[in-house]
Amino acid sequence: MSAHESRNWFFETPWHVQAPELTSTALDLDRVVLLDDPDAGQVRLTVLDTSTERLLHAGVMVAQRVVGGSGEWFVRAPAWGPWLPDGRSGPIASDGDSELPDEVADLVAPFRRRARLGPVIGCTRARARYGILDESGGILAVLTDDRVTVRRGGIATGRFRESTVDVARLSAQQRAFVAEQMAQIGAVRVDGFKGLFARVGELAPAPAPIGGRPADPTTAGFLSWLLARRFHAIVGADLELRSGGTDDPDALAGALRGFRGELDVLRGVADPAWRADQLGRLDVLEAAAPGAVRRMDEYDELLDALELAVRIPRVDDAAAERADEALGARLGTELAGLRAGADFAVGHPDDDATWAQALASAERALALVRAGRPAIRKAKRTARLLERIVRGLAAAQGPEPEPEGLAAMTPEQAYR
Repeated sequence: MSAHESRNWFFETPWHVQAPELTSTALDLDRVVLLDDPDAGQVRLTVLDTSTERLLHAGVMVAQRVVGGSGEWFVRAPAWGPWLPDGRSGPIASDGDSELPDEVADLVAPFRRRARLGPVIGCTRARARYGILDESGGILAVLTDDRVTVRRGGIATGRFRESTVDVARLSAQQRAFVAEQMAQIGAVRVDGFKGLFARVGELAPAPAPIGGRPADPTTAGFLSWLLARRFHAIVGADLELRSGGTDDPDALAGALRGFRGELDVLRGVADPAWRADQLGRLDVLEAAAPGAVRRMDEYDELLDALELAVRIPRVDDAAAERADEALGARLGTELAGLRAGADFAVGHPDDDATWAQALASAERALALVRAGRPAIRKAKRTARLLERIVRGLAAAQGPEPEPEGLAAMTPEQAYR
């Protein structure tokens, strides 16, 4: 419904102007009176996060809304359903204290980890309501004058004055008079106003996209996209355990194994020291009891490293700038090693170790194609070929079975 069909008229009003003159003896608009205690309309919305804004970068907003002396807590995370509330959810806890309620703390634990939360974005609304009375004292219209201030890091970044006039009981002549008086102070008629959550949301960083393919063709863009998807997979499995959706830690263990697989195929793409650090943490986590993983320092450190690398990808200095070139070069190296290994295995049919090495090479190449599929040219065709090769090598028992056509192909032919 547009503003012209509504009982309310909305105006964006200059911050510093005086209130409009809304009385007219000829139109029986006798006087304007303050209807409420201004303190009753005070609202303060505060978004809390870590010093590096881990939650907001992950698409999670934790906010406290205080009206008078009553506080309500909200968690809004549209990308993390069904475990966390979406963007339309109401308060999940009420508490006049400024301490984070346990229910909220539990929901955001995988994002917050051991970091402290503090205010990062604030929004206040000061409201005054005025009644426009007729000569007998009856209320003909109500003017609501809101002053909204948005702060980022304690610094005011926006001020908005929003005036709403309920014109349902006004005649056509009285409405025309109100519209004229508002225009004289520079107020502009609009269809409506943004809510406080929308105001603070405009200052929040956008979470990294995890769609079907990276939007950025660079190697850094690909790495950021891949790690964002892995972060989502690990934390999603964590949230499933915390929410009681399952008591089996296998899904979390599988998500961590998936990360190891991605790190294995990212040699020459991701920074070697960064890769080594994460592989070391995975070694510790995989050696631990499955139920203890989420309580370990290495788990928090792994998520910290992932979250930071999504924003600031750690790319190997030797990698090409474009992802298709970097991954193509890496795949070419793997295919060359696979062909050499297959040739050697064919020449030494009784050596089981050579067949196992050729199979491992094929599996690495296939894993690379699957992980880098959005950035690798003709990835689907290459993956089908490698799947046949893996099956052939896995079934090889001595001299009879051979890799299907691999020994006769150059790396360039296999890649094409």
